[in-house]
Amino acid sequence: MVPPNPSPNPGLLGIIDQSPTLATIVGGLILAGILYGLSFVNKLKPAYKMTGRALVRFFKWVWTLRVNGEVKRESLIRKGYENRDAEVKAERTRSPRPSWRVSTDTPFGEDVFFLHNSGWQVSDVRLDADPDFFTFDGEAFFAGAFGDNSAGASTGRQFRGRLTNRGRREGVTFRVTWIDQNGDEQPKTAGGGLPSTVTLAPKPPKTVVQPSWQIGRPKQNPGKDIYVLANGAEGSITNNVVIDASPHYFTFTLKKELGDLEGIGILRFAGRPTDAGVAFGVDFTVSYEDVNGEPHSDHVPAKFGFIP
Repeated sequence: MVPPNPSPNPGLLGIIDQSPTLATIVGGLILAGILYGLSFVNKLKPAYKMTGRALVRFFKWVWTLRVNGEVKRESLIRKGYENRDAEVKAERTRSPRPSWRVSTDTPFGEDVFFLHNSGWQVSDVRLDADPDFFTFDGEAFFAGAFGDNSAGASTGRQFRGRLTNRGRREGVTFRVTWIDQNGDEQPKTAGGGLPSTVTLAPKPPKTVVQPSWQIGRPKQNPGKDIYVLANGAEGSITNNVVIDASPHYFTFTLKKELGDLEGIGILRFAGRPTDAGVAFGVDFTVSYEDVNGEPHSDHVPAKFGFIP
């Protein structure tokens, strides 16, 4: 805090009072003049000598009071500033707090999440998490005001990302930072009692229906070297399907990444078996993730002499 400005016309005494250096110089001149005058007392009677000594002791005592008073006054002023500064810092730490919550299972897809604030309004909120548990799709930063100071109000903002397998099993702890209503970045330090983290609970595993794979020819538009990976299990969900085989038995002419397949259906791929593949068949490997994001790898044998 800045001390109040002095009055515009403080006068000589006010100037001396406000400047310890000037006061010291003036006091020293006065004391020197008195001592010089008292030097003539040696020629006077003993009574005058005693009076001179008493005057010297008196002025020394008065000067000591003046110096000690100035030091004490400055100490009191400094203590007052320190006390008020501590009060201001305490008031800033009591700034209205937000209340955070993360939700999922929205109708917008599994990669869409919401951060909710049901506490006091803050601004410029940033969300972060350990990538071993959650992978953000872009930056989770919410510029401007976030929240509503009305009683019982709640505000939600959308962010995108994916739970890792570990995040699904163990849950995710998100870290939150924001600017409070005093303009201070929060939380400044860990352990200050502010809601600096918000937890998304583990997701219960969904029932997995295993696919039933088969290699065949497409019944519609059966182009040259076009084959299908068919799934005959109703209710199965397979994501990020990739098919592969040893090049000694089969040569792919298009990409091996086939996409997602839900329930009964087919995924097309292109290639041709080698002479060894025609003679002995091909053992394909189909890799995918199930409905819980867990990886799988299935072996699907095919005899090309018997593929319709």
